[in-house]
Amino acid sequence: MNINKLKTNFGYSPEDIELANQIVEKWGDKAYYNLGALMAVISQDYWEEEGEFKYGDRVPSTGWTKCLVENFGGWRDHLVKMKHPKDKGGFHVVSSPYGVHQRDLESLMALCHENGLEFNIYGVGRGNAGELYFPGHTIDIHIYKKDDKTVQ
Repeated sequence: MNINKLKTNFGYSPEDIELANQIVEKWGDKAYYNLGALMAVISQDYWEEEGEFKYGDRVPSTGWTKCLVENFGGWRDHLVKMKHPKDKGGFHVVSSPYGVHQRDLESLMALCHENGLEFNIYGVGRGNAGELYFPGHTIDIHIYKKDDKTVQ
């Protein structure tokens, strides 16, 4: 592995490159997985500090989210609720699958159409911390009520 690409491609300092070398040497083949897990903890801590997320909060199985909780389409994995930064008490649902197929998206589109919902898909989450569940391994699908003005 050519860790020096960190300097060439991203402008990392020699000290940071040395630290990266130590991590890769220590973690070996598990470095990619372990770094994703570390990024997930950082991301989740960031959103908890912002008051927008609490790991373990269940998505309600009543109200507008009932159809999401009861559906087991391929788009659904690691469902969590995320508070809106601009709307006290409001939230949207984030699903973090490892990937989706066309039929999964078609199923989600139909579900949203039938229930007055919309969704956005992000490869990188809506904040600097990255994806919510497992950065570098999953995508985030943010699902919300169609008339929700807090989503941009």
